[in-house]
Amino acid sequence: MSSVFDSRLQLPSSLAAASAPRRHKLLQSLAARLGFAGSSTRKHDGTTARAVAAVATPSRPGWSHNMAAMLAAGETMVAWARRDKLPLSIAVFDLNDLPELETVFGPKIARDVVAQVVLRLQGVATSKGLVLRTDATVFTVLMPGFGRDRAQLAIQTTMGSPCCIELDADDHEIVLVPEFKIHTLRADSSALSQVYLDLRCAISEAQKREQRRQRYLQLERESHTRPLELRTGGERTPSRARRPAFVPAATIPMPLKR
Repeated sequence: MSSVFDSRLQLPSSLAAASAPRRHKLLQSLAARLGFAGSSTRKHDGTTARAVAAVATPSRPGWSHNMAAMLAAGETMVAWARRDKLPLSIAVFDLNDLPELETVFGPKIARDVVAQVVLRLQGVATSKGLVLRTDATVFTVLMPGFGRDRAQLAIQTTMGSPCCIELDADDHEIVLVPEFKIHTLRADSSALSQVYLDLRCAISEAQKREQRRQRYLQLERESHTRPLELRTGGERTPSRARRPAFVPAATIPMPLKR
């Protein structure tokens, strides 16, 4: 049985290997199947968002295609935002302790946790936003109409500060602490795919810095708690020398006055 967090979750091979024109057609086809077909003037409503967010349910066999779904739906949101001169923020969350959770609690609880994470992130995105699982431990949230400050406030309101996700799964209380980055798209921003990759790289660098910090702290603790070396062979540890008794210095007696 494959892991719930199988890392083979990138673009479908037919899409990743396609030329640029072919890739565009494939994305359009995927967008049509997800409910994003039509002209750019089509309204983006909560029904459409929920239809796409449903792909994030881990029980669906096609959820590994969510990266392509995010690009297809996201580019449509970008077009709407630019047309209406509204901000569009993208937040990428990496919960890299999910594989350990599966090891400890098993795949059933891991699937329940993933479903709860998606619902919690949907609360951040609101009904007009989009939540997709775009890699083994990565979730992407698209928030149309959200500037950076509003996006940060939505995350803080939903998950607290510092950011954490508290869940209940089969009588277990589970706390996940994600690493996340936010970017607000502007008219001169890079393509959505490049923004996504930049956020992933920034998260990876932050995780490496944290690992180095934890390693340094561990070495510091070990250096202060290192036990004394054990003596081997015929060597004997000398016993503590007995403290000498106090002996007053000798004095010359003086004659007594008459």
